[in-house]
Amino acid sequence: ALSASLADRLPGLTLAVNRLNEEAMKLPGEVAQTLIGSDGPMQAAVRGRLRLKLLTSTGAIWFPYRSILSVLNLTHGAWDRVLLSLSGSLPSLVSTIWTSTRSLTAEHSANEEVRNGLQRRSTAAVTDRLGPLAAQFRDELANLRDPEHAEGNQSVHPSGAQNVASMAGIEALQERSHQIFEDAIQVNGVSRSTSRGLAVLGTLIFWALMAGPFVSLYSEYLTASYESLVHVGTGDGAVGKQALDQFPKPEFSMVLTSIALSLLPTAIFAMIALSIAQSVRRTEQALQQIRDGHSNAIEQLQQDRVLRLRWDDPLLTDAEFLVSAGNR
Repeated sequence: ALSASLADRLPGLTLAVNRLNEEAMKLPGEVAQTLIGSDGPMQAAVRGRLRLKLLTSTGAIWFPYRSILSVLNLTHGAWDRVLLSLSGSLPSLVSTIWTSTRSLTAEHSANEEVRNGLQRRSTAAVTDRLGPLAAQFRDELANLRDPEHAEGNQSVHPSGAQNVASMAGIEALQERSHQIFEDAIQVNGVSRSTSRGLAVLGTLIFWALMAGPFVSLYSEYLTASYESLVHVGTGDGAVGKQALDQFPKPEFSMVLTSIALSLLPTAIFAMIALSIAQSVRRTEQALQQIRDGHSNAIEQLQQDRVLRLRWDDPLLTDAEFLVSAGNR
């Protein structure tokens, strides 16, 4: 009866409150749906976490495969320039550093979007969508109080909604969002057994290529050491000098060439491993799981009245209660 009486006697105020209430019911869910943001930043965050999962699942014992994997993970998006920069090309080196910096900046922006994006969007949505409706409510209320001067006072009312409403339940949704994101990475990321298998292959590639130079150098070194120890007590200087001459003296360029030739195939294999870890299929499946998880979490939080719009204006709270009393 009260709701019907208000609708008959105060149609302007009832309309303003009903419009505010309608927007208030839709706004939390619509804002919450934007938590995952656009596909670009979210895809960058998912791919970055998939690469990081492969890296963290690889033990430090797998040297130098894991070290190469760390460098490639850091310089993602500049792999083709990394190999050119090793040849001493200054433009390629500068381009690599620039691309790596941009990759880090993009990943940081994606993580920042995940953490703080919802708070910013909720504040902006409340201000943009509820601001004009709140101003209309204040105008109708001023018209009830002083009809003669209401027209002159309408321009005084603020158009913003900073003191009208705020979004409740954002922290709970963000906590649920973080868990959903981590679960999607765990499910779609490379398993620990696969990471271990890739690490074994990558390490074997390097040491198989380095085995020849190492075995040759150490066999000569051990032979010379044995000869020196056998003749150490003879006191013969000529024998001692001859034993010293038997120690291998490899050229530094030969050592660097051997290391570079062994690192190159290992680096290529590490690129393949990272490509497997962040494949299109894995990324899309993780994104779809994140979207579905957020939809379910938003629906559940709204049903539990955790995610909702909370009025900060006492007059608007009372008016909304009285006008919508018949619908409760």
